[in-house]
Amino acid sequence: MDERPPLDRERYHRRLCHLSHVVCPKLLPPPLRLTTFAMLKWLMGNMPDDYWHRYGDLERWASHPRYRVNPSALNIKTPFEACHYLRRQQLLTECGFAAAINITTPSTWSDDDHAHYRRYQQLVIVSCLQLHLIGDHDSAIENALREIRLIATEARHTPVLQELPDMAAHPDLATLIKTLRANRQHSLPPLIERGLGFLCVVIYDAYRLAKGVTRYRRSQKLPAAEHYVQLFQLEKTDDTDIVVEELVMHPEPNGGLVDEPPFALDTKTLRIHDPSSPHHSPFLRAELNKRVTEQLAVRQLSLPCSFEQASNWDIEHLVRGVVNDGDPVGRWLLLALVCGGIPGGLATGRSLQVIKERLCLVIEHKVPASTLDERLHAMLPPTHFRIVLPLPMVLQHLAVNAPPPSEQLLKKHLALINERHQTRLTLGRVTRYLEHWYINQGFDLMQVALVRGQDYKKRPALAYSNTPTDQVTKHHRAYLQFLFNLAGLDAGLPPARSIPATVGSSLLLPGKVLHNLFNRLLIPPPAPKRDAALEEVASFHNHYLCYVWALLTFVTGHRDVTAPLGSLADYNPITRTWWISDKEIRNGLAARTLVIPVTAARQVALYQAHLHTLGQRYRLLHRELAQRCDAALDGSQNLLFFILHDNQGHLLLQDPTPSNLNQQLGDRLPFQHNWARHHLRSVLLRSELAPSVIDGWMGHEEIGESIFGRHSCLSIQTLQHVADLIEAHLNFHQIEAKAGWQIL
Repeated sequence: MDERPPLDRERYHRRLCHLSHVVCPKLLPPPLRLTTFAMLKWLMGNMPDDYWHRYGDLERWASHPRYRVNPSALNIKTPFEACHYLRRQQLLTECGFAAAINITTPSTWSDDDHAHYRRYQQLVIVSCLQLHLIGDHDSAIENALREIRLIATEARHTPVLQELPDMAAHPDLATLIKTLRANRQHSLPPLIERGLGFLCVVIYDAYRLAKGVTRYRRSQKLPAAEHYVQLFQLEKTDDTDIVVEELVMHPEPNGGLVDEPPFALDTKTLRIHDPSSPHHSPFLRAELNKRVTEQLAVRQLSLPCSFEQASNWDIEHLVRGVVNDGDPVGRWLLLALVCGGIPGGLATGRSLQVIKERLCLVIEHKVPASTLDERLHAMLPPTHFRIVLPLPMVLQHLAVNAPPPSEQLLKKHLALINERHQTRLTLGRVTRYLEHWYINQGFDLMQVALVRGQDYKKRPALAYSNTPTDQVTKHHRAYLQFLFNLAGLDAGLPPARSIPATVGSSLLLPGKVLHNLFNRLLIPPPAPKRDAALEEVASFHNHYLCYVWALLTFVTGHRDVTAPLGSLADYNPITRTWWISDKEIRNGLAARTLVIPVTAARQVALYQAHLHTLGQRYRLLHRELAQRCDAALDGSQNLLFFILHDNQGHLLLQDPTPSNLNQQLGDRLPFQHNWARHHLRSVLLRSELAPSVIDGWMGHEEIGESIFGRHSCLSIQTLQHVADLIEAHLNFHQIEAKAGWQIL
């Protein structure tokens, strides 16, 4: 056997003084601690004398008067009760020693099996105690304690006991370990082999006083970050302490001034923290995260029958109670109901102000596309940065300058209402009711985000939408009237006043501007003749490509990315469907399938004819160009590409990127390159389409909203209807498909 290394006596005795807290942590109740120490005393007392000399001061530690336990302690709580308590409290992993010590063997076992198991239970526990004292063996200790416990409780692990050699035939520990290591060489089922290995490792390492393995990784200078992560705390799913945060990646620190992150994961990325249960095992934490995610998905659907939503009965008694009682805490709850949460806290851009002797909710809303280049002021109508929503008369005397009541005080007031009227009100249900009502009325969730003061970085649809302020105030006014009608009361709102203004993105192009953009600024020059030089043909191709790119991204709402629209393999000309994945990580929630309008399909066909002509003309003169045309046509490479030249004059074929698009367009396109995405969403919002369909078309779905998911009821006719609406928009503004280079 291996020679034993010198023992760090200082560390050994320091840990020996605190060993009792490892065996029985303070989170265990006193009766269970007494039972555990009594069982440990009994186990160690039956340890073979020939083995004890290998375990240093452990025997003296167990014999110390401090740990002497009256045998009557076992009558306080039996080992079976102790183990049942640990399992019920989900502490089997956190209190591994206590669980292994108090485990009981099945009554179906024979006396020999029972005695055989007890001997190894003693040896494994003592070995684990020894390893804790001499080194860093946390993982090995946890695995061994779990395995010795599972042998007695799980039928799958019980066969491990038969692979353990009989201690009676091995008078000393060295020969026992030799036999154990030899048994590991036999061909065994994976589960049995792994379990035997866990036990063998701790016994052998304790025998030879192994220090444990500490792995050090050579530090390297971290590269500059390409992606920056920003956390957005989500609303609580219920009145628990669970905190849910969404991780959003940005190309710049602190998010930058971009409409939305150009990155997308397969799903929404959430970080869930439960401070009330820090001792959960990884499995239990995974199950908790799954449950919270499912709650978020169901909550997002906001089903009328959902138990998580407040009912009309609940809201009726909340409103009536606040109006009749006049309690200040109740007024704050009513404010949370009508505003979707008390202004401040997680929401930004909201404040309470007195305007013309009326208490109003003032929403400051500004997105990156709210501010335009000075050259565009004459082309595009300005947008406002503020929305004013009048509040009910009962809130006029609210002390807005004072801090709101604590969460505990609000919950206490809700508990009184629940007890009095048999309601199910919680703080989460009160704040979510605005969203619940808006969704069931068929209103856009973007308006909910506006009223609740959500950031456009969390709800990207806000950055692309141009919304009339009258529409926002009208819908919120209808919501307030509904609340008070439930209680048979008058909200006391002032007369409605129309304000012809919009908020949000400024990139909703007027009809004349849109027409001139395609028919004057982006229209390619006349096609060159058959014998034209390559430089002239390339110049025409690049201009023509810009027009094709503008038209196709306009009808699909494509994001401003490298290699837009992908390859022709993503397009089905028979059904006119196109698979769009316009984020850098190309799948998941960002991907969608659209039906493109007839004009766009005609433009694709004309561009294919252009590539065919280009390839045939330069098959012999410029084989590289011809091969690139063929690759675009057969779908093996991206559909769109520029024909450029490097500094040496060599041919350079590049996919469109935001930078080379900017070089080619120059001043012909004065807007940011994703202007079409802004314009299209604002146009679709003014149609009769369901908001969920618009979000699906734009790739703005949230958890549980996927219209292309396996449980979606979306039909191809709905996508066809959207394409028809866009086609009508194209025809109205005389935007047509243009032919490319044709050799006559």
